[in-house]
This record gives sequence, C-alpha cells and structure tokens, in this order.
Amino acid sequence: MTRRTDEFEFCWTTRRRHLWQQCRRKYFYHYYGARGGHEPAAPEFIRALYVAKRALPLPAYLRRVINLAIREIFYAPLDTELEKATLSAAAFRIAEREFKQFFFGAELPKAFCDNWRDGGRPGDLFDEMCAALEKCCTQFEQGAWSRLTDTAPECRRYLESPFVLNIGELKCAIVPLILLRQAAELWLIDGSGTSDHGDEISALARFAFFNSYHIAPERVKTFIIPNDAPGTFLQVGPDADFSTVFAGIKADVNDMLGVIRPDGMIDEADFPCDVAQCDNCPFRSLCPRKN
Repeated sequence: MTRRTDEFEFCWTTRRRHLWQQCRRKYFYHYYGARGGHEPAAPEFIRALYVAKRALPLPAYLRRVINLAIREIFYAPLDTELEKATLSAAAFRIAEREFKQFFFGAELPKAFCDNWRDGGRPGDLFDEMCAALEKCCTQFEQGAWSRLTDTAPECRRYLESPFVLNIGELKCAIVPLILLRQAAELWLIDGSGTSDHGDEISALARFAFFNSYHIAPERVKTFIIPNDAPGTFLQVGPDADFSTVFAGIKADVNDMLGVIRPDGMIDEADFPCDVAQCDNCPFRSLCPRKN
C-alpha cells in the first residue's frame, strides 16, 4: 500500500509519538492506511483498517465516555439540566446513544469495545458495559469528581480540545480534558489517565500559555486523574525542561518525515512491524506481520 503525503496534514501529538515508538506498521495503518475508510466507496481493505483503528478495548472506551461526560457537565451553562446531572447519568446517556447507533446498523460509533468484533449479542455487551461504567463512575464520584464540581463557575476556563499550537513551523496538538483556575495557577487536567509522556504534555501546555496568553510557565500545572486511582489528581511534568522535550519531539518528527520518499509517497514496506506488539494491536488480523 502506498499513499501520498500531501493528502494529509502533519500534526504532532503524544499519541502519534507513542505509536511511532511502539510499532511503525501500526503507525502507518493508523495515520495513513485508514484514511478515507469512512467513505462509502472505500476499498474493502481501507475500510477494514478504518474500522480497526476506531476499536477500543473496554477500559479505554469507558475512559472516553467518562471524559466526555466530565467535560459536558463541567462546561454546562448554570442551572441547566446538564449542569445538575450526575456523572453517571451523563455517561450512561452518551454510551446509550452510541449503542443505539450500533443496534440500528448506522455508522459504527467513534469508539467501540474491542470484543464487539468477536461477535456476541449487542444486549449482552451493553449490559457488560453498563456494569463496568457504573463501577468507574462511582469511583470518580467518590473522589476527584467532587473536587471538579466544587470549582466556582468563574474559575472554569474553557479550552478547545484538541488545542493546537505551533513550535516554529511544526504544528502540535494537546488534548486537555478541562482547564481551571486554582488561586494564581492554571490547572490543565489531561484526560489520558496515564502519566506516559507527561513531560511533553506539561512542557507544551506551559509553552502554549506563555506564547498565546503571556502566562508565566510556573503558573501552569498539568495533572491527570490516574486510571488506577480515580479519586486523586497527580501532577505530571513539573520539572519538564523545554529544550529537552522539544529536542526529543524534533528528533522523532525528523524520523517520521524522513520516511517520505522524494516523490512525496510513503509505502507500507518502509514501516516495519514489531511482532512483539502484535497481540494487543487492532490491526493484527490485517497486517502481514513482515518486516
């Protein structure tokens, strides 16, 4: 498979870097091979890559649904039904809407459980998802959620997600969950649930706010709500050094763009497969697994 790179705008993200470092074939399928798979006339293989790309294992799907619910409620207008909703109610509404799309055979939801691809009655899968979602929401509501809902309306700062910034000519994006003011500080809450690449996210956030809003870097703090401890906030990248982080990003970006051939094409053959990563790869049934 070959694709033209001028069909795609390059934008650096921590997820992109993670996939690049994990398996280059997976990176190719995710960012290039699956493009256009949503089109009705898409070739069967590209359509299959597109469907696989959007698959999520159940824990990741639950995290996504809860993040959407948190953001909806946190930024809801005052004294509205949504602003007064519980996290569980908002999360179940989102999940039910997506499952209805599945039941009626419409376009697959943006994210869906990995085990849907292995068959099973939709009703059983929905019940399984509901039980897991209820447990996750309860953990959030008993912990970090109350700290967020106690944030005064005037301290809630809206920020586009993804938030795009430029480092020289390089376009970058971070994906904040919410932003709030805490005394003289700005707290950016990242929704990934993991501290992986915390230095990069923190450095980019501080750089963005300093460049765009002239906010001193030491006033910008980046936190996650850990997957394994949803009742707490964990600060990431407090001592991240701009020059070190940006040098690492630049090195990976140079490697990524260096795979582009002189004619502007990229080829699947130039993206080797790391067979050690195959077991958890959504493209495992589609990839020839050859270096």
